Amino acid sequence: MRRKHILAVVLSFFLILTIGTGAFAAGYSAGVRGSPIQSLAEVLNGVLPSFLPAEPPVGQDEKWQLFLEVWEIVSREFYRQPMDQDVMMRGAIRGMLETLDDPHTILLDPSASERSRENTRQRFQGIGARIEEEDGQIVVHSVFPDSPAKDGGLQPGDIIVAVNGESLEGVTAEGTALRIRGEAGTDVVLTIERGDEEPFDLTLTRAEVKIPSLSTQTLSGNIGYIRLWGFGELTAEDLRAELKSVVDGGAPGLILDLRDNPGGLLGAAIDVSSEFLARGTVVLYEQQAQRQRSYRVDTDGVAQDIPLVVLVNERSASASEIVAGALAHYDRATIIGQRTYGKGTVQLPHNLDDGSQLRVTIAQWLTPGRDSISEVGITPDIEVDAQFTDSLEEDAAVQRALEQLTLVAALPDVA
Repeated sequence: MRRKHILAVVLSFFLILTIGTGAFAAGYSAGVRGSPIQSLAEVLNGVLPSFLPAEPPVGQDEKWQLFLEVWEIVSREFYRQPMDQDVMMRGAIRGMLETLDDPHTILLDPSASERSRENTRQRFQGIGARIEEEDGQIVVHSVFPDSPAKDGGLQPGDIIVAVNGESLEGVTAEGTALRIRGEAGTDVVLTIERGDEEPFDLTLTRAEVKIPSLSTQTLSGNIGYIRLWGFGELTAEDLRAELKSVVDGGAPGLILDLRDNPGGLLGAAIDVSSEFLARGTVVLYEQQAQRQRSYRVDTDGVAQDIPLVVLVNERSASASEIVAGALAHYDRATIIGQRTYGKGTVQLPHNLDDGSQLRVTIAQWLTPGRDSISEVGITPDIEVDAQFTDSLEEDAAVQRALEQLTLVAALPDVA
């Protein structure tokens, strides 16, 4: 399955544990050519971020000495001066993290870190669209309802080729997000390619955007439909209110749409699952040495009995997979769509002194049946084309879900 680097204009959030952490703090002083190298402090003169220790870890003196030696030589002899030593240091850190061969252990710079926190809070200033990097192009992944992007005519599948007249060639999705976001009330001009049309400019006025928890609709036969956009701080509360409305309205069934849902907070995933399950383990959390901890149903759910179909696709990730995996394990729902992304690890965020955030993969999660999801995903019970269409009446996955719920409703009760 082709992997895509999904962000947002809004940086999309993946599964993290919201645990506050401290950071290492140390001071640094200067080293000059010809002087003895006694410590990291004497060489780098405040260049290193304050979260790195001034002395090498125990037993690592030679490795740190090699780093210091290379740093000093390059700083002295490289022909293009001055060099941006902050960029160099962050590059060194990212290079170190890349050797772990884990795409989710990353260092976010201060601006990306702040965007991540905004996403968890579900509010930011921008246009209200998710974008992804695909084959070197910046593609609109989804557009939030009641947003400048939606009101201005931006559509999923649009390719953004420039922002304010500046080409996006070679620019990442994250870099694009930085260019598009900005103060509410200001304009941003996107140059768009759409199908066979000639490229055109779309001027959008940025606003305070609330990342929606969900959107709802009543389908034929009074079937309820709820699409979860992510798993943020407000998701569980918003979902519970909508579920009460669906159940109180006498809906004979419910479609829970997790397609294109990149995940979010672990706690939100447990709360969402708990609305549909009476008891049991929602997810297992496995750390080093295969030490496991289980997270169980933790609330009195309001939708434990309603017939349920869950829709997923290749962009359903992380917390979405926790929910789908738990509901599938207990045969609580029929899963329809495509095999999910397969993001089955947990990152612990460390908020660092300079505003950066270090995310370290500390565990993997397993379904209640102890199955790993990493690189595997959740396989649906019924496989269909699970891409969104403009109308739910023409959406193949939704129509297949309606057929399934109609079939369930027709089955006789068994005593």
